[in-house]
Amino acid sequence: MKKVLISLFALMFAVALVSGVSFAAEAAKPEAAKAAPEKKEKAKKETAKTEKAKGTVKSIDQAKGELVVTAEGGADMTFKIKKTQAKGVKAGDMVTVSYEKKGEEMTAKRVTKAKAKMEKKEGTKKEEKK
Repeated sequence: MKKVLISLFALMFAVALVSGVSFAAEAAKPEAAKAAPEKKEKAKKETAKTEKAKGTVKSIDQAKGELVVTAEGGADMTFKIKKTQAKGVKAGDMVTVSYEKKGEEMTAKRVTKAKAKMEKKEGTKKEEKK
């Protein structure tokens, strides 16, 4: 009889312990749920929006990590670049720059050299046919 009572008491103790732990875990979930949106809002504020600019390369300085582009509107835009981002780009080239703006600093994420226009290629082919 003692063994049965001890076993029953141990079983009730184990059930009480497990249910208490699960109750505590459920109580902590709302606090974690409140903290998660705050983290997302901070991440959104810190993340800059990627923008694009098209124009002509005015100058490029790989040592400084700087690219100056005269945009289609006529304004000069200075971008911070990595050495590998502007390979093959030189002054006078038409480029599209994808960049992020943080404060006054614009950091290039991608520099794409514009391809020759199709109109010019088609015009030379027509002349060759005549």
